Amino acid sequence: MGPFLIVARALATALGVWAVVSVLLSAIRTIVVSRGESLALTAFVFVGLRHIRGLEELDDLWSEWEAWFADLEQTHTSYPALVYFRSGQGRSWLTSAGTVLDTAAVVTAAVDVAVRPQPQPCLRAGFLALRKVADHFGQASDPDPAPGDPISVTRAEFDACLDELAAAGVPLRADRERAWREFAGWRVNCDAALIALCAVIEPRTAPWSSDRSPRWSPPFLRTVWLARTSGFRESRRMHRTETTG
Repeated sequence: MGPFLIVARALATALGVWAVVSVLLSAIRTIVVSRGESLALTAFVFVGLRHIRGLEELDDLWSEWEAWFADLEQTHTSYPALVYFRSGQGRSWLTSAGTVLDTAAVVTAAVDVAVRPQPQPCLRAGFLALRKVADHFGQASDPDPAPGDPISVTRAEFDACLDELAAAGVPLRADRERAWREFAGWRVNCDAALIALCAVIEPRTAPWSSDRSPRWSPPFLRTVWLARTSGFRESRRMHRTETTG
């Protein structure tokens, strides 16, 4: 495969998931337009998936996203500039990836359907891909976080998401405490990498990802800034010494 085809495939990988999500969102807005403004993005996507395909027919989607994450791990570390590419209207692959992973985690932890293993390989492929890309940009994360380690999504946000799902008629498990623990146990695997990459790439604001990431500056820029400001402070100190002396 020539370099052009490799880059073309990488671009398709970078932007492809949003094509899927954007189509879903268009259909979802038609279905739940009266609740669209209040639905958290994860709940918003899942309600639409439920109406479009049914809870038992999502296995193909998880497999597709698992394959997408596997491709992502290769393309976005081989061609790092791809992380800055965005689709129409500035939508980012990164916030889309976060939505996919959170949706899969909510399905696994809280939705009351027959136990199906398909979302779990998708989750694993996703957090491994994000960790690899984050590591490539010097944003290391714990390779083996504990399930009880803190995450950036709060319990109140999780409960609000489940409230929206329940209001839309999605069957949920009764034990929310257990659902929260299971969700947090999945989210902790990608949380640090996702938030760190959002700080690097600075995508448009999206819930549970770029809305809570700090601004980032490359280490060499911080070094230059510190060198310049420390030199400025030293020159001011010497001037004051000479003046008072």
